Amino acid sequence: MSSEIRLLSSGSPNPVASLPLISASAENLEALQNGLKILVIGAGGLGCELLKDLAMMGFGNVHVIDMDTIELSNLNRQFLFRRKDLGLSKAECAARFINERVSTTRVTPHFAKIQDFDERFYSQFHIIVCGWTRLLHDAG
Repeated sequence: MSSEIRLLSSGSPNPVASLPLISASAENLEALQNGLKILVIGAGGLGCELLKDLAMMGFGNVHVIDMDTIELSNLNRQFLFRRKDLGLSKAECAARFINERVSTTRVTPHFAKIQDFDERFYSQFHIIVCGWTRLLHDAG
């Protein structure tokens, strides 16, 4: 019986972003952290958690899209923002907060709507994570 652990058992439906089957090792983890380009959609309550988690796990190339600005009512649950950030872009403030504190992670902000980008933009990412809380409310 093999002691090898399989991390990924299938590729992405996006042929540009497909990853080969890999096994767990420190080298493979480092390659994933440094080689993957990740997009987080939303920098609100859920997006803040996702950005923090990705940075703390060591992922180095993260992008975030959010069209919203910070309001006072956001500060109690969106911990990447401070009172001085009121009225500013969530994507830009979240990126700045992470970039100033986690030297191994570079977050690139996009203060825009998801519709502002074409398929070519999205196909550059290996992983796209939806942290758009409003989408979850609208679907329910």
